[in-house]
Amino acid sequence: MPQDTENILRELGQRLRHRRLARRDRQSDMAARIGVSRPTYSKLENGDPGVAVGHWLTALSVIGNPRILLDT
Repeated sequence: MPQDTENILRELGQRLRHRRLARRDRQSDMAARIGVSRPTYSKLENGDPGVAVGHWLTALSVIGNPRILLDT
C-alpha cells in the first residue's frame, strides 16, 4: 500500500479518536453506534486499511459531517 494512503488512514483514525474523546464516548459506545465490534472500531482509530470502507463512512457520519474529517 502506498505510504500516502497509509498516512491518510492513520490521520483519519486520529481524527476519529479525537472526536470520540471530545464527545466523552468509549470505544465500545462508538462501536455499538456504527454496528461493529469494539476491536473493529479500534482498528478504525488505528487507521487499519483492512476495515471495510462502509464502516469508515458510517463512523464518520455518526460523529458528524464526514467531510469535516477530510478537511485539512
